[in-house]
Amino acid sequence: MDSRTLNKLKTLVKSSLSALALGSVALLSLSPNARVLFASNDIPAIVSKIELLYGNKAHRRAFDWVELVKELRDEDLETKIEGVNDFFNQLTFINDAELWGKDDYWASMAEFIGAGGGDCEDFTLAKFYTLVFLGVDPSQLQMTYVNALEYQEAHMVLAYQASPSDEPLILDNIDKRLLPASKRTDLEPIYAFDVKEIWLMKQMGQGQSIGKATTIKPWVRVIESSRNLEMALPIINLDKAS
Repeated sequence: MDSRTLNKLKTLVKSSLSALALGSVALLSLSPNARVLFASNDIPAIVSKIELLYGNKAHRRAFDWVELVKELRDEDLETKIEGVNDFFNQLTFINDAELWGKDDYWASMAEFIGAGGGDCEDFTLAKFYTLVFLGVDPSQLQMTYVNALEYQEAHMVLAYQASPSDEPLILDNIDKRLLPASKRTDLEPIYAFDVKEIWLMKQMGQGQSIGKATTIKPWVRVIESSRNLEMALPIINLDKAS
């Protein structure tokens, strides 16, 4: 995500507030907690489709993801979070314009694994989907937009918060260490969302609800494409470029 997005992000929050106040947003009839994920029996089809669309190296990444979830399935929560964070942080960072030919494109986890890279939203969403698949309560995970102060750029991270009174733990692709929010003084929170709600944020893990997460169109696209096993092709092949 480039620096132009920061002002765009703040405008999005303002427009969301206005739309909600006017009652003009048509909410989709999703049941996010129940339907946000693909099913376990979809995994063979996902892996096969990744190989078909993206090639052998992508198929290897998909297989590695399957092995990851097998290994982590019975581990404690901290091990799951660390394993998932480290796994996806191996992938390549690349902006949407270069990879997808669009200013802003949120890839599904399958598209991210298939393409072999993406930007901060893609890292965050893939970590979210995998942790939920491993049994983490989705209400404990928040996709959080921040201002990365060192770069003065809008950025997305995943925050794990065991309860509303607990300090969030930050999963990030820039600073790849797992750190509590109080140690990430380089991040200024703007807003966060989970499968249900959007919050304006003054500090990590605390915010004012401003509406339903299903008003975020790219998020709805990811939910639907993940559920329907739909995958798009990027405009470049990172595996051939590397």
